[in-house]
Amino acid sequence: MEDARPTAGGDVAAASMLAPQEIYKPGDAQSKTEIVTKSGMPVAREEMSREEKLSRRRRAKERAKKAGLNKPKPTTTAEPKDTKKRGDKKQLLGDLKKGGVQIIGRKGALTDVEGNEVKDAVTKGAGSYKL
Repeated sequence: MEDARPTAGGDVAAASMLAPQEIYKPGDAQSKTEIVTKSGMPVAREEMSREEKLSRRRRAKERAKKAGLNKPKPTTTAEPKDTKKRGDKKQLLGDLKKGGVQIIGRKGALTDVEGNEVKDAVTKGAGSYKL
């Protein structure tokens, strides 16, 4: 004769053949109150002794350290700041050059913003500013 097997509940029959740790599958929504051991048995944190909790925490920290999860991330903002400073400085020097700014050196030598010697420049009178 054939094996007597329930036909209506195929999923029920398959589930009854599995071990408890195979049926219980902790998902992503696992609460922090339960920990699943290597054997697949869930253990509540409340049931663990103080030493077990400490050793588990130590082990987790060591794993994270070996994986490099606690290392500080390299900052990529340092380069744009330097380029921004350079751009600001170039803009400032350009504005000073347009304005005809002259720099007086230590010995009284006149130079422009770029460091070139200034020849006798004609001073602008009020007539050049008229509209």
